[in-house]
Amino acid sequence: MKSMMPVVVRYSWALKSPRRGLTLAELLLVVTIISILATLILPAVGNFLGESRADVTRVSLTRLRDVIAETYWPDNRSTLPRPGLPLQGSRQNAPQLRYLFVNPQTEDTIVTFDPTARLGWRGPYMVDRNDSLYTINTATGFTEQYGENGDPAVLDGWGRAIVLQNPGTLSDGRQDVRLVSAGPDGIVNIPPTKLTAALTTGDIGDDVFASFEVR
Repeated sequence: MKSMMPVVVRYSWALKSPRRGLTLAELLLVVTIISILATLILPAVGNFLGESRADVTRVSLTRLRDVIAETYWPDNRSTLPRPGLPLQGSRQNAPQLRYLFVNPQTEDTIVTFDPTARLGWRGPYMVDRNDSLYTINTATGFTEQYGENGDPAVLDGWGRAIVLQNPGTLSDGRQDVRLVSAGPDGIVNIPPTKLTAALTTGDIGDDVFASFEVR
């Protein structure tokens, strides 16, 4: 038999030179570069987010307009969503988006649509989310005219309730209707009784709205 030769393993270590830290001048340079980049990038990011919220809002306004004009209005004898009479509690007799979710006659979700006459409430016309609620805040223009605290709501891109305005009847008998988002500043600027054709830039502010007419 051949004799086994011992295997010798040699280990070697090399000490790395310690990493040199940044000098104060280099650190200040890095901070300056980061500050410049932030100055350039943050406004662009803010503009992008703002435009995204506006896009979401416009989609919601368009969807609501279609639901009201093409479905609710013809279903409910050419009326806008508004409370039934007599009024419940302190609720105002004004168009309110609550009645896309709740039957105005029964104050619940009972369907009263007559398929023969093709008339009656057959909602909910919008999906109710428990975290999407109307809150009265007269300082920002969210008044009792648009609903009461706790009413189901459709939110805009900034997380605030969209409101429904019906400023009046036009000369040819059509109803002037508006869906309004308070926009980035959260204040409903558009006067609820002023016809859409008469609105000025000062009236609108940063509100986002969709107007339409129904007969």
